[in-house]
Amino acid sequence: MKKIYNLKKKYKFKIIEDASHALGAKYYNNKIGSCNYSDLCVFSFHPVKPITTIEGGIVTTNRKKIFNDLKIFREHGIKRLSNKTSRPKYYEQVKLGYNYRMNDVQAALGIEQLKKLDKFNKIRRILSKRYEKMLTDKVIKPKFFNNHMSSHHLYIILLKFNNIKFRDKLIQDLIKKKIGCNIHYMPIYKHPFYKKKRHKILENSEIYYKNCISIPLHQSLKIKDQDYIITTINNYLN
Repeated sequence: MKKIYNLKKKYKFKIIEDASHALGAKYYNNKIGSCNYSDLCVFSFHPVKPITTIEGGIVTTNRKKIFNDLKIFREHGIKRLSNKTSRPKYYEQVKLGYNYRMNDVQAALGIEQLKKLDKFNKIRRILSKRYEKMLTDKVIKPKFFNNHMSSHHLYIILLKFNNIKFRDKLIQDLIKKKIGCNIHYMPIYKHPFYKKKRHKILENSEIYYKNCISIPLHQSLKIKDQDYIITTINNYLN
């Protein structure tokens, strides 16, 4: 983000930071969403994210003009000017906008979830460190960085075999043993829509895709269940 921000200052472009998975994370000891190195930052509150409002999300910014524009865009492009005339609830449409307002029920749920965010992320961090310590070295594990704190939304391991059939067989066996796992994510150019487009094969994306597995990580994961996951993967690969 620092390097991109330096480019922004040089070339005068705007930065929208997609932090959909990073709620509660830190970058150089600043919370993600503080917009120290971006103009806007977006978060998702989809049910699989660290906290949820069932659907929806938020945008953060330090720029007053952007903040005022966002309030207008979220409500059909309407600007409310109750002090402009003697008419109550006077408003004018000044831009084209959408109905992006979060309803009160979702907002109330989000406020209560937000109070638990630090606790949730602490549990995920503890579980991630247990994976790092106890999983076999036959997989590549996510790194922990100085000055940065992940939200640990996912825990993705990489196999070292570069063999998609082996990876898929492992996933099938884990699922048979009641261990939920998934692939995050397939390279964009492999999706049917993009297959029609001209594109280059990206070597590192291909290596990642053949070897990646997301294993369970969430704040309700019990230690005994994590031990079972670790033992099962270690036994399989050893």
